[in-house]
Amino acid sequence: MSVTAKTAVACFVAAAHQTMLETLQGAYNEKGLNEPQLLEYWHGLMEPTGTRDGREQFFTKVVELANIVSRFIFFLLSAISILAVEIECGRQSCQNGGRPSL
Repeated sequence: MSVTAKTAVACFVAAAHQTMLETLQGAYNEKGLNEPQLLEYWHGLMEPTGTRDGREQFFTKVVELANIVSRFIFFLLSAISILAVEIECGRQSCQNGGRPSL
């Protein structure tokens, strides 16, 4: 699996965890649910008998958050790569179009 794919999976899992935690904390604080009630609440949200609005909202939020985080990570990695090339060029006095000689 590529680094890009691993990063995307990690971003999705982290976003799902964060979103689930926020959802359950909200239910705990606003509705005063205890642990068994929270489990029932979560199950009702993810496996509804009627509409799937809660589940769709959850995964929409997860994907949006994962996309934001992954864009930031890829931007950060790109910036680090550019900085590394600049540092290497400075050390080698790059004269071949900004690329270090091999």
